[in-house]
Amino acid sequence: MGEPHSVEALFAEIPLLDLQLTKTGGGQGSVKSKPTGVACVYSCNSSVATFHEGEEVTLTATPGAGSTFAGWSGGGCTGTGTCTVTMDEAAEVQASFE
Repeated sequence: MGEPHSVEALFAEIPLLDLQLTKTGGGQGSVKSKPTGVACVYSCNSSVATFHEGEEVTLTATPGAGSTFAGWSGGGCTGTGTCTVTMDEAAEVQASFE
């Protein structure tokens, strides 16, 4: 490198995508995400949080007193365990409490 050279670096911003959570059913409960973003506690019926494309978001549901968590739907989630959504596109997830 006996003479000056110029170098150019290009950086692209990772797109942000929405994750919408809706609570359904007649029971009470809360849903929180890791990483932080969704925090839908007892009086909340829905929540929208923004995450980077490609990010994995884990949702955890906790039923309130006298309620049970009936399960997930949407966003590729099923069952009653935690729900992990890979943010390849905007997603909608429902959490049902009975």
